[in-house]
Amino acid sequence: MTGLRARQKAKREARILDAALSNFRANGFEAARMEQIAESAELSTGTLYNYFPTKGDLLVAIVVLETADTLTAGVDIVENPPEDATEALMALAKVWYRHSFRLLDKALWRHAFAMMIERPEAPASLRFARNDAKLRSQIADLITVLQKRGVVPDAVDPQDAGLCLFNLIDRSFMACVTDDSMSIECLLDMLSRQISLTSFGLRGS
Repeated sequence: MTGLRARQKAKREARILDAALSNFRANGFEAARMEQIAESAELSTGTLYNYFPTKGDLLVAIVVLETADTLTAGVDIVENPPEDATEALMALAKVWYRHSFRLLDKALWRHAFAMMIERPEAPASLRFARNDAKLRSQIADLITVLQKRGVVPDAVDPQDAGLCLFNLIDRSFMACVTDDSMSIECLLDMLSRQISLTSFGLRGS
């Protein structure tokens, strides 16, 4: 029964998040109402609040799904990266960026970041932070693969490089999210120039 209840709960949560995302996209985050989301999910409003106390919790839970999907998408790049370190990093960043906008637009990302800053200890915010840490680790894993190929010097610490490069990729993403005029193509062009400037230490002699 425990396994059955867990599966039923997971299906209900998925239905709630689908309904929430549809409402956020159709009405915008501010105009969406928990009552509308509950109706779309075919649940009582009280049941919805038992799962997600606020709209912000719903939105951040969607972000967690987005980042989990982004992590999965990056696995192929890590396992089979381009030979050049800069090209490998850009390939990973491109996969991350494109998956990051698969569910959420810039306005929803801004609301999500605001929610996580306001309530960093909320369960969904903590799950997002864990996924962020996994994204940093994914870059470190990529550096390790490139080291084994002799592309990156052994003297480079993968964890330090992963943190440095993640901060660059993440900050560039934030710049795009806060600028409605910036396209993904412009974002990638900007990041490519920055990675080219900062990746000299990743190149072998």
